[in-house]
Amino acid sequence: RNFFQHISEHTSRMSDEDVIVFLDGDDWLAHQNVLLHLAEDYYRNTSCWMTYGSLVYFPHGIASISPPFPPSVVQSSSYRKFEWISTHLRTVKFKVWRNLREEDFRGPEGRFLDMTV
Repeated sequence: RNFFQHISEHTSRMSDEDVIVFLDGDDWLAHQNVLLHLAEDYYRNTSCWMTYGSLVYFPHGIASISPPFPPSVVQSSSYRKFEWISTHLRTVKFKVWRNLREEDFRGPEGRFLDMTV
C-alpha cells in the first residue's frame, strides 16, 4: 500500500472538522500535551486548516524551525511550486484531505512518490 491508500483507509468515518496527524514511525512527540496544544491553540480557536512545525534532532538537541510561507505563496495558493519547508509535525483537517486525489501523490511517470509534502 502507498501513503494515500493507507491514510484513506483510516479516514473513512471522519467528519470535515476532524484532524489527521502525520507522525512518522521513527518520530515521537516532544511531550504528552502536544496534541492538546494543537487542538486548543490552533484548531479549536482559529480557522486553521493545517499545520506544519519544527523538530529537534535527536540526540543532538538541534532545533529545525520551519519558516512561514511567503504571503505571495499563500495568496496564490502556489504551495506546490514553492520550495519544501513543511516539516514535522504536520496536521490537516479532514475537509482538506478529502479533496486530494490519488493522482496528487503520483509523479510524472505515474508511480507513487517516495515522499510527499
